[in-house]
Amino acid sequence: MLEGLKQALLRRSSMPVTLAAAAITLLVLGFNYYVHFPLSENAEQRELRSLTNLLDGYASQVEEQMIGVETTLTALGSIIYDERYSAREKHLLLKQAADALDIVRVFGVTDINGRIIHSSRSFPAPDVDLSGRDYVKYFLDGGDAPRFLSGPVKNLVDGRWQLSFARAIRNPYGQLVGVISTVIDPGTMIDRIAKSTIPVDYVTLLDRNFNLVARKPAKDEMISKSMADAEIYTDVANSSERIVANVYSNVFTGQARFGVAERVFHDTLVISTSRPYDYAMQYWNVFSTGITIASVILLVFMIGILWTINLRALATQRYNKKLQTINSELEIARNDAEKLARIKDDFLANMSHEIRTPMNAIFGLTQLLKRTPLEQQQSEYVRQIGLSGKFLLGVIDEILTFSKIEANELVLDQEPFVLPDVIDNVGSIMSMSVNDKAIEAVIDVAPDVPRSIIGDSQRLQQILVNLISNAIKFTDAGTVRLDVHKEHAPEPILCFQVTDTGIGIPENQQATIFNPFTQADASTTRKYGGTGLGLAISNRLATAMGGEITLRSSPGRGSTFTLKIPLRVGPNDIAPPLYFEKVDNLRVLIVDDQEPTREALQTIAHSLYVKADTAPDGQTAIEMLLNAKVPYDILMIDWQMPGLNGLETIERIPADKLEKMPAIIMVTAYERDLLSQTKNAEKYELLTKPVTGSSFMDAITSVSDASAAIRPGCAPAYKITDNALAGLKVLVAEDNIVNQQVAKDLLTSLGAKVHIADNGIKAVAAVEKHSFDIVLMDVQMPEMTGLEATERLRSSYPDLDLPIIALTAGVLENEQHKCREAGMNDFVGKPFDFELIVSKILKHVRVGSKSNKSNPAPKPADETVQSADSSPADAPAIPAQQATGSAWDDFPLHEEKLAIELTAGSVDLYHRLCKLYDPQARDCQTQIHQAIKDNETKTLSEQLHIMKGSSSQVAATRISKMSAEMERLTHNGEIEKVAAMLDEFDRVLDETLAILATKGDETSN
Repeated sequence: MLEGLKQALLRRSSMPVTLAAAAITLLVLGFNYYVHFPLSENAEQRELRSLTNLLDGYASQVEEQMIGVETTLTALGSIIYDERYSAREKHLLLKQAADALDIVRVFGVTDINGRIIHSSRSFPAPDVDLSGRDYVKYFLDGGDAPRFLSGPVKNLVDGRWQLSFARAIRNPYGQLVGVISTVIDPGTMIDRIAKSTIPVDYVTLLDRNFNLVARKPAKDEMISKSMADAEIYTDVANSSERIVANVYSNVFTGQARFGVAERVFHDTLVISTSRPYDYAMQYWNVFSTGITIASVILLVFMIGILWTINLRALATQRYNKKLQTINSELEIARNDAEKLARIKDDFLANMSHEIRTPMNAIFGLTQLLKRTPLEQQQSEYVRQIGLSGKFLLGVIDEILTFSKIEANELVLDQEPFVLPDVIDNVGSIMSMSVNDKAIEAVIDVAPDVPRSIIGDSQRLQQILVNLISNAIKFTDAGTVRLDVHKEHAPEPILCFQVTDTGIGIPENQQATIFNPFTQADASTTRKYGGTGLGLAISNRLATAMGGEITLRSSPGRGSTFTLKIPLRVGPNDIAPPLYFEKVDNLRVLIVDDQEPTREALQTIAHSLYVKADTAPDGQTAIEMLLNAKVPYDILMIDWQMPGLNGLETIERIPADKLEKMPAIIMVTAYERDLLSQTKNAEKYELLTKPVTGSSFMDAITSVSDASAAIRPGCAPAYKITDNALAGLKVLVAEDNIVNQQVAKDLLTSLGAKVHIADNGIKAVAAVEKHSFDIVLMDVQMPEMTGLEATERLRSSYPDLDLPIIALTAGVLENEQHKCREAGMNDFVGKPFDFELIVSKILKHVRVGSKSNKSNPAPKPADETVQSADSSPADAPAIPAQQATGSAWDDFPLHEEKLAIELTAGSVDLYHRLCKLYDPQARDCQTQIHQAIKDNETKTLSEQLHIMKGSSSQVAATRISKMSAEMERLTHNGEIEKVAAMLDEFDRVLDETLAILATKGDETSN
């Protein structure tokens, strides 16, 4: 009796442990169910979407090939019916067409009796009766479909399977006069579209009756066999959807496969692709299996702990029963032991939570500390914490990029870009990375490297920055150089070489240097830092571009990383910048002790049409200056040289013995701040290595007397007087009323007669009705753009001598090139530069000349041509929101000094522009909201463009920058991001208008 009660008590005490074990078991089982079913289904759907996208590409290629064949049949049918061609000429045309299409084996033409009358294979055509062939018989029996595609038929001569594709030849009365047909090689077709498939994928082409036409991998014994009973094709037959996708069983092997099928080419063909389920899901299966194993281990571990606790509890109870007679001291000791056990259990239970809590506090308190007054040392500590956080973010970003590459989700752009722009960006980063290291940084671009390249400029720059950053990081002193040249082996290759004189890489470690999370050795990571992902990412990106990265390195001597990518030259619309019109009289003497640097600088100079000589040291440079028959205009000299350095050389130049002292450009590879603090440093232009074409020209421009000829797009300088434009008749085509007011007031103040047109159509009409000396044409206008208006004027009136200057916010070279292509003579960027506009006008028009450049029957050109409804409607006021910190807060709301400069110092005009800006901005704001609501991207882009231009003209910098970014996002189709910016856009606009309202009120005062 007592023993039974004892067992009952023991069982009752184990109930919590049993319940806890059951709860843990249920949680583990539930989690595994979620992983193996809902998440597994998501993985399957992701694979099906990937396979569907792949099939779309295959289907598009089949459509293109079949449409090409059908187009050729139609064209040849018209020629065959045309009696102007002889039989031999028709044969030759058929033969040329067959040779041009690699999937076509032969073209043939039969008469209304089904006999061959023309063939691409022979002349004269063989006398063969094809009236019994289904593709001919269909039309002879009165078939009225535009095309007929037969099923697969094996050629009796060479045993190859083929399809016959035919179209009827009818006279203008619709009567059948013959049938033109072609024999298509489906094997060639499937090989073309599926050449990049992975080995385990099947790509299958069937006719409309689901008879197998072609397959990759090929299985000739299955060709022409019906596949209608296969599940996937049963779904195609019964579905109204364009594409069917699911998991199917292979009808022959029973293997489970992901399958996608689609009807193509007017439902005459069916194309499908499939992939083994196990292959596609192998990574997921490894993951889910790992989850299962980990769950089992965790479950066993937790049950073991609970069972141990249970056993201990039971043992304690039994022990307590046996020790009932023990004295009170032992009882106290036992109670203390149980208390310690409970403390230990609580500690273990809360450990995970307690570890995460201080980590969150560290990051949160760092942000709070930045907002409090701190001493310098404290600020440095906070900064170091922030830098560590940024480093952590960098590591995470690298891992995310690597993960994206691993998942094949990285998409490369294939757009034209300007290679020198990328080189300039890399050079800037290179210059900053060198910092205070004693490194000679050199960039050398071969003259034959094209400017316009097709590819992904951002990813190319990412690779180059990674390679150069590594080179600088592992080089304490010496040289780091980037060489760019072109190779032909056998296809054009663009080659980038990054060479350093750093620590080098041992040969036995070079094989693993491109592996992820790998560096040369553990000491490298400790000394130089880094995740070991940079080279891995660069290598993967190079491979995705169709190129490769190779390495040559010797320990202690340095390394050379070579990136080679296929060279695809971009379109000609990216023209070189108009730096100058060959300033042949500009002579530069380049002085540098490093021969590679001298050659690189001289190459840059020659590419910019600047005459340049070189000297290896300061003494030679002085002798060349003294002995020069024609004096040098500019001395470009390296600061740090053995013997005489740059500063010492300049001090020893005998200026009294020179015809003229050259302007000085001091070139430095490092310690620019130290150089700027030296004596007379303010007299010299400083140029930091590596030198690029852009920085070279900027330096020369800043010191040269010929800067007006050198600066991109600048007109010669003219002295602007009050009557500089007296008597000139100017047409301003501009849809923005703020810009209209600016142009009219500025030009009128100089004596010009201004005529306004607010769109391209009215601009063309104004030129046809009035006589003008010059036209200022906005590029983007409603109804008809400035480019379209210019093209119409140039094509309609080829003899019209009327200068047209583009007003554009686009400063890219290809946009400026489009202006020239349309017939414009010059361009001015927005916001308007008053002196530049006047100088451009004076460059193209001589003041005082008789205006006879437009219509010979002119009317007075002093009125404004605008639609009555062009004034913006007042938009409902939007309540101001409390400003919150954002990246846009780095830009000022309004720059009054800049705004007055843009109006040539006219404060009154500035105040009137502020008053005009409010209603137009509100109107744009209303239309932007409505355009986003209606998903009208064209209207949205136009209104954002107007907002950007008018805001920049009144120097409302922040709202102008936001409008520009939203316009860019709109062009890229990212409307959701534009919508997400609306609240902040409204807030910034409200704050801007509140400031400008006070300026507009000053006009009435």
